[in-house]
Amino acid sequence: MITAHGSDVAGYNPDRFNFMHILMRPLWRMIVRYSYGITAPSNFLKKLIRKAINVPVEIIPNGFDIRPAEKVQRENRILVVSRMFERKGVQFFIEALQDISTEDWDVWVVGDGPYLPVLKELANKLGVPVKFLGQVPNDKIFEIYQKSKIYVFPSMVENFPVVLLEAMAAGCAVITTTAPGCAEVVGDAAIKVEAGRVEP
Repeated sequence: MITAHGSDVAGYNPDRFNFMHILMRPLWRMIVRYSYGITAPSNFLKKLIRKAINVPVEIIPNGFDIRPAEKVQRENRILVVSRMFERKGVQFFIEALQDISTEDWDVWVVGDGPYLPVLKELANKLGVPVKFLGQVPNDKIFEIYQKSKIYVFPSMVENFPVVLLEAMAAGCAVITTTAPGCAEVVGDAAIKVEAGRVEP
């Protein structure tokens, strides 16, 4: 049995794994062809697998343990929680904020990754007041979600972003993109904008 999660599928995350996927494609196709069954958490990933090799793929969404939300005083906070890679689109979020007054709002970006220094430099260059918290322990994340009013996830492409489920479960108003994966997870429960769009 194979459960695909994204980067293990040829064509996903090409900015990081394109060369590796090219080298591994013959072996990957052989493994997939002779497997007993293949599952994927989203339609987007299913289509990507079937584009590479025409095999049956069963969709089983990622499990998610919904914690009971507590009644807490929410703060005027716009929150982003993500790994810091270019394809996550946080740079577009920061660029969009330069034309929006955030005087009465805090902007928090939680997460770490190789693209973080670029994002910090961009926020400084544009004069956008972003508080970068870096990596935060998992047991603290839900409290941050619950005290935030707005959660933004501006990713360019995703498989099945659990962060969107976490934000919705915590009661945040969610803004994300129409990118594959994101739109599939939120359905009609979020505001969706074109991936990479900065203009209002």
